[in-house]
Amino acid sequence: MGSFLELGVDGFVKSIDAKIPLQNSWSKVVDRTIEFYKKEIGPELHSVYIRGSAAKAEAVEYISDLDSFAVTRIEVGDEPRSMDEFEKGIKEDFPFCNHVEISVISLEQLRETPPKRNRSIWEELIKTQSRCVFGEDLSDSIEPFLLEDMLGHSLYLDDEVRNKLPSYIEEDKDDPEELKSNCVWIMRRILRGAFDLVMVNEGKFTRDLYLCYEVVSRIYPDKEASMRKALDLSLNPSPETKEWMPLVLELNEWINSKRTT
Repeated sequence: MGSFLELGVDGFVKSIDAKIPLQNSWSKVVDRTIEFYKKEIGPELHSVYIRGSAAKAEAVEYISDLDSFAVTRIEVGDEPRSMDEFEKGIKEDFPFCNHVEISVISLEQLRETPPKRNRSIWEELIKTQSRCVFGEDLSDSIEPFLLEDMLGHSLYLDDEVRNKLPSYIEEDKDDPEELKSNCVWIMRRILRGAFDLVMVNEGKFTRDLYLCYEVVSRIYPDKEASMRKALDLSLNPSPETKEWMPLVLELNEWINSKRTT
């Protein structure tokens, strides 16, 4: 069901426990991912991180993804060239892994603070939610985080619902699998955006979807049914946008109203 990051006695968010051994099956996916980054980036590769359930050794086969990112010494530009071949190999050799997320960020870029946020999302991920699996771990060089610094999904949700999601749906209207991916993406954003509303008062942090649903539903019981439906759609998506867009609009409007009160 996931886990929380708690606060230390100093009030800062504790990091995940990276000393826990990786799950055996997932460690092989991690090794393949490291090799992919090495091959694609070469000597400019500084370090590789994994985050999410696999980093916490809590991955669930046939449900969890492997979320990864690489840090480079200089900006390398385009995304890795062999993505399709890599993804095909992962699906063939590790069918229990839903997807491998690949991202590349330079040392300079990871320090940048995006609009609306207090601090860099990449520094947050490295400091609190990631495990370094190759290269020099940057976490010790990053200042600790307060919960207020980690507000994120709710800040961008309205733009994603009103602008990004409609363009994605239009672009993918003839591809049921991509429409299902859009459904998963927006439901995850909504669940995590809703948790933004309560996490400071709760004094703990999570990105795990069930826990987001559980905590928000406890504090806002009138939203339990809608949050449960969002959780279900994040796991069992539909390509029929008419089945989930009303829910998206409802919860987006509610989250925005709570953010401004």
